[in-house]
Amino acid sequence: MAAQLSGKKFKISAVIFVLILIYLLGLKPTVLSPVMNEAYNTILIGFCVMSLYGCYIFSRKDLFLFEPITVIFALYVAIFFYQPCMDIYKGDLYLVGKDVFPGCDIATTIVVISFGFLLIGYFSPFYGRKRVVNKLPLFKYPIHRNTSLANTHKILHIAYVIWGVSWIIYVVSWAKARGASLSYVLTLGGAGEVDAMVRSQAALGFLFNFGSCLIASYAYIFVYEKKRIIKYSLFVLTVIAYMFAGYRFIIVQFITTLVIYYYAKCLVNPKGYIMGGLAGFFLVFASVMEFIRGGLRTGVGVNVEGYSLVQHILSPFESNFTLYKVMYRFVLVFPDQYPFTYGNTMILETIYYMIPRAIWPEKPRTELFTRMAEAFGPEILTTGTALNNIAEYYYEFGILGCLVCMFLFGWIFGCARNLFRRKNTTDHDLILFSMLFSIAFSCVNAGYMPMNFYMVLLTLAPVWIIKKLTNKKYANNSSTFR
Repeated sequence: MAAQLSGKKFKISAVIFVLILIYLLGLKPTVLSPVMNEAYNTILIGFCVMSLYGCYIFSRKDLFLFEPITVIFALYVAIFFYQPCMDIYKGDLYLVGKDVFPGCDIATTIVVISFGFLLIGYFSPFYGRKRVVNKLPLFKYPIHRNTSLANTHKILHIAYVIWGVSWIIYVVSWAKARGASLSYVLTLGGAGEVDAMVRSQAALGFLFNFGSCLIASYAYIFVYEKKRIIKYSLFVLTVIAYMFAGYRFIIVQFITTLVIYYYAKCLVNPKGYIMGGLAGFFLVFASVMEFIRGGLRTGVGVNVEGYSLVQHILSPFESNFTLYKVMYRFVLVFPDQYPFTYGNTMILETIYYMIPRAIWPEKPRTELFTRMAEAFGPEILTTGTALNNIAEYYYEFGILGCLVCMFLFGWIFGCARNLFRRKNTTDHDLILFSMLFSIAFSCVNAGYMPMNFYMVLLTLAPVWIIKKLTNKKYANNSSTFR
């Protein structure tokens, strides 16, 4: 994990983490039970260790702010250290009636140690670096690397076909599942209707996964299509499709892919005000989407009446940040009350996940539902509560599984981060890399391997298909910069 570190970046990072620590100390209630006092102190100690990890990450001279480790680190800090302190401050200690904080000490310890293994995997030297510019500079100003591909006309044709087929499958399957007419979709609920009597979500739900193919296929169109009217029209149609499915994050994933592509191509870190602007935009966007998606799903249409930015700005993230409660509860019941599943979810269910119930009506219910019901009772299944990836590793394989799986998780993304660091990087590589940031977010925030596996597979598939069908050397491959 040796790396050239920037002393200035280290000092800035240290100051930021110290200020956060002071803030968390200030949140600590003056009167706490012995159990809660011990839990709060454990969280603070764990945060101090995570701060050391963070100082190392953010002081690296070769750090790109949009590479996967930054969002992974931020999520773990928010979920397992910031939010528990906030909930103790507010007295929100339960999940569906279960007091989860008795599991805080062991869960926090597992998270801290496991994240260390993730870092070892991420910055591991045990993957090929011969084609990688190890000391790739990140310039203050854009340098416009020449990563363009040859045969762009063929690339565009294939991208259009993939985008069109994926959009049709995605929209039609959603419309059939929800009983919505096509006019209802295209007008954002302004026209057409929804007939709840003809819904068939169980049989067609697997087709929703094809929505992931839209991101990469559109990225090629965005990069190589010269007619703006076409690019903007397809952009709007893609957003409309995602809005109706109600998956706000995939819209964020879609937009961030295009933003990250620009900065990765220019080999420049975004300025502070740009990062702040993007963060503000996505906060507002996610908040609005959270408010209106219920109407879109149920057939009411777009309605922002009663929306308040102040009241709803953080509402989309509250359920995501409270994922720590699942981990806290899992360490209390597994394996003392229920055995580990040893890969039943991560391996077996991944194999048959994409088989639709229309073909296999007796397909077993996911083991995840069983695990959640065992830990919290059947009422948890009606709340839509998800779990963090490390919670999945724990109920499958225990503490040792957390260490091994987190190392592999980090190693995979560490290998992938070098896509934009190659000496002869192409747009294939940059488009793949540009999707890693949001993919990492999704994998951490929704710990269900079968869904994540096919989400990643279908997200990346268009790049693989286009690359194979246009297997020619990219333009000017002897030069990295222009």
